[in-house]
Amino acid sequence: FYRFSQLPKEKRAQKAGKWARAFRKSFDFPDVDIREIVGREKEISTLVQSIDYHIVRDPETIKAFKVPPPKVFVIKGGTGTGKTYLARAVQKEAFERGIAEGVVVKPQTVKASEIFSMFYGASAARLASTLDTMFSTPSVILIDEAQQFMLHGSASGQEGEGSSENVRVESELLQKVDLLQKKPIRAILIFATDKYENLLPTLRRRSVPMDMD
Repeated sequence: FYRFSQLPKEKRAQKAGKWARAFRKSFDFPDVDIREIVGREKEISTLVQSIDYHIVRDPETIKAFKVPPPKVFVIKGGTGTGKTYLARAVQKEAFERGIAEGVVVKPQTVKASEIFSMFYGASAARLASTLDTMFSTPSVILIDEAQQFMLHGSASGQEGEGSSENVRVESELLQKVDLLQKKPIRAILIFATDKYENLLPTLRRRSVPMDMD
């Protein structure tokens, strides 16, 4: 990615356009559009501004913000309220905006079923490796069903219960959130959950909630 980023914008746009055609044909490419979503203009605008600032690095957007916009968001709401739909639509919008500027912004998703393992320590290690890989390229990362990564959390807000493996996963996730917020990583994180109260208080404090109910 570093070598690609050093190319002139015209060459980057040309290469990105070629890659874009292949990406759009991939089985997991988002097939939804933000223009199909009604009544969520504020949420979409907030997410797109963060994408333009942190990932696309649009000069006009950067100039408009005295303080960098957030990079971590939680879309919350009941089943069927369109949480994942909104996140996927924003991923597609980020991809298309990036292509126009010669930047390939990958739509990436993390699912608990692909992370958790029966072997001690493997889940946290897999999560760390997965996010490190995603952070290495411009990305909009969706962590779907986020509460599944926080079995240690509870509605009471207590963080002292649960298995040691769950604690390791939660700790690793919070470390990656901290890394993303402190470093100039070209990515944003979108958590989607229907059990916002089960997320760790630390994550709730470090993210911007978006209520779909």
